[in-house]
Amino acid sequence: DYNINWPAGTSGAHTKILGANYASCGPGQKTNIFGGFAVLAVINMQQTSWIDVECLDITDHNDCIKYGNAGLPSVCQNVVPYSDYANAGIITDTNDATAGYQLPHDILLQDVDIHGFPYSGIAGAIGGAFTLTRVTDNRNVFAGWDFDGGTTGHGYPNNPAATINAQYVTMDWNGFNEEY
Repeated sequence: DYNINWPAGTSGAHTKILGANYASCGPGQKTNIFGGFAVLAVINMQQTSWIDVECLDITDHNDCIKYGNAGLPSVCQNVVPYSDYANAGIITDTNDATAGYQLPHDILLQDVDIHGFPYSGIAGAIGGAFTLTRVTDNRNVFAGWDFDGGTTGHGYPNNPAATINAQYVTMDWNGFNEEY
């Protein structure tokens, strides 16, 4: 299942998803937001733009394995009873439920930690400017950022004019499972 799309902002008034300490965010001050019960992603940015996400720790509370053949410590259950996990931290893929396809653009991720997902920290193609400042994306089983069409398998290409402005970004230890 999907979480709802975050409502798009405008170029002059971005939608803001702010942790409690966003104005002076530092180590140990990020608001924890997590997904569970086999949700596709914690934050759904399908077909939305002009969004600022600040001072969040995005994760799930499970260490099940969905990809690979080790299956240890356990395999994620996608049927009742669902494992209490989220597949990805942020999904940017387009949603087939709406006509046409629009990839997200003008997205700010600042002071954000994304970790511990059985698929990817960020999944899907992008349509325009993404700015990442002080972001960590690590210990996700498949990838830190999978640009290949995300978890829905659409395979929509990135906009060739899309840009990523990254400052103080760390993507490491992806391809490994984080122990919860």
